[in-house]
Amino acid sequence: MESTKGKTEVDDTEETLMILQEWSHTKPDPVEKIFSGDADVAELFSEPIKKQLTMSDVENGQCRLMLGKQQVQKKMLPLLEHSEIPQGKTEGLDVSVYGPNGEVQTMKFKMWGEDTPVLTSGWKDFVDKYDLEKHRDFLTIWMFRHRVTRGICFAIDSTSFSVTGPLSSRISKSVFPNPN
Repeated sequence: MESTKGKTEVDDTEETLMILQEWSHTKPDPVEKIFSGDADVAELFSEPIKKQLTMSDVENGQCRLMLGKQQVQKKMLPLLEHSEIPQGKTEGLDVSVYGPNGEVQTMKFKMWGEDTPVLTSGWKDFVDKYDLEKHRDFLTIWMFRHRVTRGICFAIDSTSFSVTGPLSSRISKSVFPNPN
C-alpha cells in the first residue's frame, strides 16, 4: 500500500488488482443472484454498474449512493420512459430496491444538481442492514422493470474484499474503465 500524507492509504497491491479484475469480469445473473432463480419478478435488466463503496456512500450525513453519470446514461436510462427520467431538482422516482438477500425496500432515484444520479431515501438503512463498509464492499447494481407492476426497480449485490483503503488510480482504471 502506498501512503499519501494525511489520507487513508491507497491500495495498489498486485493481489488486489488480480482479485478485483476477476470480480469485475464476472457476469452474475441477477435472477439467480438476487431472486434465487424466480424469473417472475423482473424483466428488461440493464447492464450492471460496478463500484467500490466510498466514504461518501456510507457516511451518516450523506445518506445516498452516488452512481456514475455516464454509466447510468448508457446502461440504465434507456430502460426508462421519458416521463420517468429524473430531472434536476425534482423529487425523483420512487423505486423498489432488492438487496443481496432478495428483500425489497423503497428508495428514490433522483438527480442531484444537474445530472448526478443517486439512490437516496432509504439508502442509509440499506447500508446498515447489509453492514456495508467503505472500501471493503463492492457493489453490482442493475436496473430493471418489475414484471407485474411495471415499476422501475434496482437489484444490488455486494461482495466484500480485504481492501482497507481507496484503490490506486492504476487499479481503478483497470477494474472500472469508465467509472463516471
